[in-house]
Amino acid sequence: MATVWAMARMNYMMMNLTQSAGFSRYASSRGTSTSPDSPYSGYSGLNTGLAREYAATSKAFDTEFTSTMNALKASSDKLKKLDFDAVATAPAKETATEETPERSEAMEVAVAVVGEFAKDYNAAIDFFQKNAHGSNRMTNLAGRFADTAYRARAFTKIGVNVDAAGKLKVDEERLTTAIREDPGQVENLLGKGGLAGKADTHIATAQAQQSRLFSSILSAGSLSFGGYSSRGGLSGASSFSQWGNLLNYYI
Repeated sequence: MATVWAMARMNYMMMNLTQSAGFSRYASSRGTSTSPDSPYSGYSGLNTGLAREYAATSKAFDTEFTSTMNALKASSDKLKKLDFDAVATAPAKETATEETPERSEAMEVAVAVVGEFAKDYNAAIDFFQKNAHGSNRMTNLAGRFADTAYRARAFTKIGVNVDAAGKLKVDEERLTTAIREDPGQVENLLGKGGLAGKADTHIATAQAQQSRLFSSILSAGSLSFGGYSSRGGLSGASSFSQWGNLLNYYI
């Protein structure tokens, strides 16, 4: 069965709908209610369980999108506020010895902030990659967030490893050493002029497109659903269903 995202794909919207649920499920509905629970009542054939499921999925997408972007923005703001020079010169804990040099409290905070940012950045990558097939916009955003890979070698030197998908993994000991030895380099790579600043740009780009990332069931594709519930619509549904089966073989 085609996924809800597959139904949202511009070129295959109607094909997947007819293949997944059958034309009769749409043609049988002739709702006229104006209730908020029947958002598609004015469109013949759309006031159905599947349409409501689509709307619920769209709402869930928006909720997850907002949560993911807000979490990353909060982490990015914390990272931009870090003064790595101050962290590097902060006094060690009294319990530190030459054999077991402990991190200062400021260093522990800094390492934790970088770790939190990495976690939230990875969550954003996962979100966009998971939904990348939904639209060209989603694919583009997935690529934007994965662009950390192009500076993987530089990030690795300061203890932030980057995998092929662009996801981050913090090596705390190496990061600690990098902050102590060259806080300026860490700031340049991770601060407002580096990864944190780039994350802000990606977030702003994504948020500007939020309303167009998950198309409504009425606007997805350039097809009018009224034409598929009117006379002659059923004869075309068979063709769409066959195409849907063929396309699903490759999707």
